[in-house]
Amino acid sequence: GTSEFFEKLSDMDSSEATDLIGQFGVGFYSSFLVAERVIVTSKHNDDEQYIWESDSAEFSINKDPRG
Repeated sequence: GTSEFFEKLSDMDSSEATDLIGQFGVGFYSSFLVAERVIVTSKHNDDEQYIWESDSAEFSINKDPRG
């Protein structure tokens, strides 16, 4: 998953990496066109898990009680 993504990202030149990140940004933005609310849960191996939630007008970031 993520490790493989970062390995491939490091093998790309900077213009290819920018295109990839740009595509993600457009896809992420478009989620607000079809949803009333977007929720993203993220976790780093060395950190706590957080939940980012937005209704496109406001957002919140909270610790995930599941860890």
